Amino acid sequence: MKKAIYLSIQYMKKQKGRTFALITGISLAVMLVFSLNVIPETKSKLDIQKAYETFEDYHVEYSDLDKTTLDKLKKDKEVTKMESIVNLGDAIYKNGVAMGLNSYNDGFNDEFGYKFVKGDAPKNKNEIVLEEKALKSMGLSDKLGQSIDLNIEKEYKDKSNSSQIFNNKATFKLVGIVKKPNDYYKENEYYKVRAFTYYKEGEGSFIPNELIKYNGVLNLNTKTPDFAKIQGIAAKYNIDESSFNPNVFLVYALDDYKMSKETNFSINNKLLPMIASVLLIYNVFNMILVDMTNQIGMLKAIGASKKHIRLIIGFQSFVVLILGSLIGFILGIICSYIGLMGVFNDKVSLYISKSSILEPMIMAIITVILASIVPIYKSGKISPIEAIRKTDKNTKRRKNRFYHKMIRKIFGISGEMAYKNVWRNKTRTILSILAISLGGALYIDKMSVYNSPSDNIDSTALSIMSMGNSDINLSHNSMNTENLLVGYEQKYIDEISKIKNVKNVSLSMDTYGFLETNALNLDKKYIDAQRIKAKDNNIETDLCVQGYGKNEFKDIDSYLEKGSLPNKNQQYKEAVIYNNFYYINEADHDNKILKKANIGDLIDIKIPVIKDGKKVYQKNTVKVCGILNKDFGKDRPGGYGGTFKVILNEDEFKDITNRNSYNNISLQIEKDSDKQVQKDLEKILKDKPFSEIESKYKNRMFYTDQDVKLKKEILLVVTLIAIISSINIFCTIKTNLLIRINELSTLRSIGMSIKQVKSMIVKESLIYGITSMIIGGIVGTYKYYDYVSMVNNIYKEGLQMDSVIKFNIPIVEILEYGAVCILICIIAVYLSKRKIEKLSISQGLRITD
Repeated sequence: MKKAIYLSIQYMKKQKGRTFALITGISLAVMLVFSLNVIPETKSKLDIQKAYETFEDYHVEYSDLDKTTLDKLKKDKEVTKMESIVNLGDAIYKNGVAMGLNSYNDGFNDEFGYKFVKGDAPKNKNEIVLEEKALKSMGLSDKLGQSIDLNIEKEYKDKSNSSQIFNNKATFKLVGIVKKPNDYYKENEYYKVRAFTYYKEGEGSFIPNELIKYNGVLNLNTKTPDFAKIQGIAAKYNIDESSFNPNVFLVYALDDYKMSKETNFSINNKLLPMIASVLLIYNVFNMILVDMTNQIGMLKAIGASKKHIRLIIGFQSFVVLILGSLIGFILGIICSYIGLMGVFNDKVSLYISKSSILEPMIMAIITVILASIVPIYKSGKISPIEAIRKTDKNTKRRKNRFYHKMIRKIFGISGEMAYKNVWRNKTRTILSILAISLGGALYIDKMSVYNSPSDNIDSTALSIMSMGNSDINLSHNSMNTENLLVGYEQKYIDEISKIKNVKNVSLSMDTYGFLETNALNLDKKYIDAQRIKAKDNNIETDLCVQGYGKNEFKDIDSYLEKGSLPNKNQQYKEAVIYNNFYYINEADHDNKILKKANIGDLIDIKIPVIKDGKKVYQKNTVKVCGILNKDFGKDRPGGYGGTFKVILNEDEFKDITNRNSYNNISLQIEKDSDKQVQKDLEKILKDKPFSEIESKYKNRMFYTDQDVKLKKEILLVVTLIAIISSINIFCTIKTNLLIRINELSTLRSIGMSIKQVKSMIVKESLIYGITSMIIGGIVGTYKYYDYVSMVNNIYKEGLQMDSVIKFNIPIVEILEYGAVCILICIIAVYLSKRKIEKLSISQGLRITD
């Protein structure tokens, strides 16, 4: 055994280049797999840590539960911790800022993550603690002791199941200010600002006792939020899903690590370099075996057993496995640090789990076993007599095929010889080409997707599609404002209209209420979608009422299916209606809400209005003068939904709601001006409380940023595959040259110039590069076509949209990777041919093997 190990070490020293190639192949594969584990793991751990700091560790946030349900939850064996606050409705400030008004509870504030900025808890019911963000949005200073007038509103259902609003005015003394971390507001689109006051059961409150409901947070007897258990508890106590929500953002952070491990994308990113490494190591071991065949024959002739011969190659495999893995882990740590510094722009501590070490280690072991098992087996089967005589020359006379003459005619004698030489050892050639083609297929497929024009994003992203033909929509945060009290005053409209590159400004008003009807009048699909009881006589179903001016009505004239635009001064206020809804089960807008809707129909609507300074529901009857077609829902903002729309003349809208300002602005802008217009709008609206800018540009950038991150990962993988493949090609070409030194010297002795020899070698390398480009191009194009077909099928079945992505052969990506392939092969030739150039003809003729 010692002799076998000694011989193995001596041979590795002698063949430093091949040993280096083996170690490099393994180390690069280990480095990649290790880095692709550690970087997302570390990022996930930091995200989880940040999520706990931002969103705390509670499992469920509940709202509007009655006392009976609350008591049952407290006794449930699945619930380990629970902190409740009384929901006293919304506290509305005069500028439209709306806060959830709750009783104060130290336990809830701690569990929810509130920290005191200043002040203390309220001690009586005329004292209040405000969230810092709400206070700033109200335009008030942070001075404690100031008086604040608020209107308290509470929506409820009366005994006949009709929606009502309770109102009460109150003056509070500010005694404390609390806040959440800034990231809470940046990352949580649906946050609700809160205010806290003193409340004690039995002492009365701002709202009637029968309207008292409870909010709070709870933890289950699981380490992390459990969706199945949460849904089970909600079903057990008949709690509506909207009132019993998991801590979603914490769940996202906890699931991020698991998802990054299990996606096909991440698995392929690790698998492909592993395959490239297997091909490299297998090729190099076969080259070693060819080179050692003569020596193996001699060793067997003097008594070496099969076991000793196999042990020599087996020990080489073990050494390169250990060295390659160690170097790979070191490089992986360095690469992970660099990668994470690029993400966080700061130094971070790496998180290295057991799986991060075991996975690349197991991969390296499997790679070496797969690559070396055949050469090890072959080495033991070699006969001593045959081995002593063996050379790598192909003694079998090769037939001249019909295409050989064509190759000679086009590329000359050197081209024909290059072609024949490439295919002397088919296995070695095929494996080398496959190694390069792997990276090509991945690059062409993925880069074709990520380099697709922004038009593809616009036609596939629902967030962009739902904006219709508007480029930018301005509105207010509905969670934290009273819709009827907020709007864009004329000064904002004037400034927005003056922004350079704004082509069109559309102004509108809206409010949400109810369509009052009978279940018999509703379409069955709508009843199913909204879970309405089919036998109900009095139904309040969701309704959006909008007020349009002359210019805005011009924009919708083309969508009229029948009828005309509204006229003023009629017995009933005239309205254009949109009676379609998006039915997800059939993925279509051509489904009706009302079974029948005709011109001249009278429709009962119930909407909130401001009356004597209070918000109340008011009933109105409108007459249908026009009906919009289904395309209105697809082309206009917010069309992907199930809300019945009633569109009035803006003067009549103002008349019934007492609204005086526009709360929605839609902009159409010049092409390629998105970024600048976005900046100008943010500057104009920076002091407008809870104003929101929804733009195709921001939505587009979200998807583009995701693509950039994935593109970087793909380029890293492809680069490593290219490096591994380069070593493979280099070893193949160099081995082919070394075993043909005698042959090449003979050609030179009969008149072939050194220039012709070089030309032949270069043409050999080009065959590798061009063949790899063709195979990679075919596979990558097919995979890209498969992706385009899949996306188009999904959108056709889900949204009845045809050909949202157009398939084009990715010529640019194929040529890019082809250039890299050819460059790799030429560099390999340049590094390999120097020995041939330095070798004299006489020296070459003396080499027989």
